[in-house]
Amino acid sequence: MRRICTLTAAVVLAVTLHACESSPDAAGGDGSKPQVATLTSAGATPSPEPEARRPRERLDMTAEDEEVLWAPYHRCLKEHGYTQADAKMAGFHGGEPVAGLDAGKVKKLKACVDRFLPLPPWELDPANPAAADFDHAVTRCLQKKGFDMADDSTGNVAEVLDATSDCRLSVAKDQK
Repeated sequence: MRRICTLTAAVVLAVTLHACESSPDAAGGDGSKPQVATLTSAGATPSPEPEARRPRERLDMTAEDEEVLWAPYHRCLKEHGYTQADAKMAGFHGGEPVAGLDAGKVKKLKACVDRFLPLPPWELDPANPAAADFDHAVTRCLQKKGFDMADDSTGNVAEVLDATSDCRLSVAKDQK
């Protein structure tokens, strides 16, 4: 692309210069031809490869969506002979890395993580400055539904998880 732009600019410059030289008043007052500044380049430099972006989960993903999102990460681990448990031992899924792991193994795992490990939904991402506000709004929503967040004996875990998911979607919709 850059090469095409450079060639196009060169052709336009050549045509412009030719038109300037052939005009009747191209000669200077002293009969000499005017000086024209030209651009010189050492050749086209290749453009850097675009930075690959890690995929990001969404709050409204289905199980099938999540499976598709995580597939490249699991494939990368498998291609290098590792599992998600290996990545966890290296400290890439939270927690502390296990001492004494092979540096080469950790480097390959890091390559998979840096390229393919899905980021959390933006609303829950610690890098999001508004994530804490989102969490507070979800907590208020759960309290309105009758769940006491200070008491972990509120009942059925599946019920709490469903209500949390519903509240997250509701709060995210309200904040947009």
